[in-house]
Amino acid sequence: MEVKRSENCWDYVSGNLRRSYPVLDVLIIVDGIANQFLFELDTGYDGSLLLPLHVFYELRLNEFEIPRKYWATAETVTGKKIILRTAIAEVQVGSLRFETEIETYEGNNLFLAGLGLIDELKILLNGVEKRLCIIENT
Repeated sequence: MEVKRSENCWDYVSGNLRRSYPVLDVLIIVDGIANQFLFELDTGYDGSLLLPLHVFYELRLNEFEIPRKYWATAETVTGKKIILRTAIAEVQVGSLRFETEIETYEGNNLFLAGLGLIDELKILLNGVEKRLCIIENT
């Protein structure tokens, strides 16, 4: 999916059955190799980044997992409990670079940026212009 980007701003993406929604371009850096992904901003997700399981393995994030006893348990809207495999990786959003947790679970196909990532950034959601911008301190 192609999304318009200028400097540290991204246009919202049109949803199939709903309104457009804000997205972020995030580079995930593993062993010095950067992979770029588009994540939907989701304030209902407490974690930082959620990846599809197959992408988690393709990036070899399973080699950087934290001990299983620290993996979070989440509950879906239907009440199903899921275990979130968790790895630590370096990410870059705009020109900001930092380490964060990346999670996945069996059957996941979503790319979500949640509150854990949002807490690391100063974000402007411009609903009128349908743009998300990262504001960097100067």
